[in-house]
Amino acid sequence: MKCVVCGASTEGDVCPVCGFQEVLFPGDRAAGLLTIRPQIDACRDALLKELSLGVIAYRWADRNGTLERTAEEKREIGSGTDLLKGPVWLAQEFARKPEAEELEIRAYVRLRGEDTVHTLRVPNLTEPRLQQIGGELEAGEGLRFRLLLRNGAGERCSDWTPLFA
Repeated sequence: MKCVVCGASTEGDVCPVCGFQEVLFPGDRAAGLLTIRPQIDACRDALLKELSLGVIAYRWADRNGTLERTAEEKREIGSGTDLLKGPVWLAQEFARKPEAEELEIRAYVRLRGEDTVHTLRVPNLTEPRLQQIGGELEAGEGLRFRLLLRNGAGERCSDWTPLFA
């Protein structure tokens, strides 16, 4: 089953991610979910306060005419509460990879100090400008996120991805 709060797969009576208790409804599921909506919202709000989203950026250096990756750094985009309100953008600008039609960007979801890494594909921007990376969350039956790129002349986004599988 999928948790109605965070969307994680559950096998027991309690969600391993958010701690919400599995609920069985004797009748219509939609009506039952409306009945417990305040408990779902309260649990989701508590979870979002402990959650953040970021990307993994790479530093490159010229080594005898060849670009080599020299470091990997985590850059936090924002907290779960802020990301649910709409896109949040990193203030830093990043170089564009002009030859790629699509970029693979590694994102991390941090919950209670533990990081889970996801690789998302984002259509590349074609304008020759530095770009920003952003992210946003969406809540329904579960939580999902996407990454965004923008550079003043355009904006692209990845597909929505569940935070917890």
